[in-house]
Formats: sequence, structure tokens, C-alpha cells
Amino acid sequence: MKSVIRNLKRVHIFLFFAGMFMMLVACNSNNSTNAVENLTSELCPELRGPEALYWDLANGIPRGDIPGGLPTVRNVGGSFIHPASPLLSFVYPAGYQASIDPTQNTIGVNVIRNDNQSIWRQAQISLPNVQLNSAQVMDVEMRNLLSFLGRNNSTPNIVCVNQGSGPAPGGGGLLMSDFTNIFLRVDNFTATLVTRVTILQGTDVTFSTVDIGVTAAPTSQYNDEILLTFLPISWQLLFRDPDLRGKTDYGE
Repeated sequence: MKSVIRNLKRVHIFLFFAGMFMMLVACNSNNSTNAVENLTSELCPELRGPEALYWDLANGIPRGDIPGGLPTVRNVGGSFIHPASPLLSFVYPAGYQASIDPTQNTIGVNVIRNDNQSIWRQAQISLPNVQLNSAQVMDVEMRNLLSFLGRNNSTPNIVCVNQGSGPAPGGGGLLMSDFTNIFLRVDNFTATLVTRVTILQGTDVTFSTVDIGVTAAPTSQYNDEILLTFLPISWQLLFRDPDLRGKTDYGE
């Protein structure tokens, strides 16, 4: 059982990002026929443009119409390698800073713009002998985000929600997973929050792994941040960027 837990922790970050972004391999550069502003979501008809694209990708919907082709950091500002998990490594754009999430039992990073108006966050939390669900995690993440944005007294407008649960793929019947994903607007900000809890239940242990993804920026800038910051960072975590150049070897 202990070896199963170790293997689960090793692959979980990769699987999380793969679940969100492996469909990007279908990208092509034929975007001249698809005006960016006319992009639509298969899951949320209220969204258009890069927001619609990003919401679908965050929910595992294949998209081959990413504007500009493969997401790339155009103006590299720095690089990040997590000391406890080298797979969590990437370059990020100028004007941002990356810092380790200091929460106990967490491997995560917060990439925050210098004006504190935009954030890309990914984290994985390992919780032995704890059971919880993704809705509980979402509640905490939403409160933390509102605090970061200085919107504690504001009520978010939930534009899109996607939830589900069931046996986790490849879990051999031992892994159960549930997720809660939300797209929201609050005052002049827009955000996407993704939470997933996977529980390993055995005869001698219960082990929960929590995966979190959060992005937020001013609504007037959110589409640009999707294309120039959020997708380029996430892409590197799926297709390795060993040289930390802001682009991967995939497709080169």
C-alpha cells in the first residue's frame, strides 16, 4: 500500500495537467479562419473568445483552435523549479514573480503579477487519513482568492460550473475522484478555479490528494493573460521544457 501511495504522489501532478491540457496536441496554426472573439465553449454558452477556450481546456475538452498555435512565453521574466518536485518547473513572463506555496504537505506555486492584479496558481496537497470533497476545497480556494483580490465583501457571479465524481482512471477500484470547477466574475475581475480530490482507500490507510488550479486577472485583461501567461505556463508542465526557454521541444 505504501508503494501505491508513493507512485500516486509521483504521477498525480502530471496526470492533473495532462487531464487539463493533453488535448492541446491537436493545435494547428490555421487560426486565420477562426476569429478569436468568435470562439465558443462546448460546456458554457455564456462564454466567448479565449475565456471559452480556456474553460473547455480546464474541463478536459479537446480544442484544436488555440490562437497562435502552441502556447509560448514570449517575454521570459524568470524561471521556477520546485525543490521538492522538479517536474513542477517552468519559465514565466516578465512582470511576474513565482513563489512556493508554504502550506504544510503541499507542493505548489503561486505566480503573481507585480501589481498583485493577476495570479496563476497550481498546488497539490497530500492528506493522509483525511477525507474531504472538492466542494470543500473550492470553498477555501474561493475565499482565499477573494482575499487576494481585496474582494472579501463582494459576492461572486458564478458564470459556469462543472462538477462530477466517480472511479479514477487506472485506480484499480481503489481510487475515487470528484471535481468542482468554477468560472466566475467578481467586480472587475474574472477567475477560473479547478479543484479535484482523489481518495485512495485501502485496508490500512485512507489517503487524499487534492489538486488545485486557479487563475485570475482583471476582466479587461483576462483574455490576454490566458494566451500570454496562463496557457504558456501550463503547457510547459505537460510537455517538458528542459532548457527553460519558454517553449517545449514538442513540435520543434
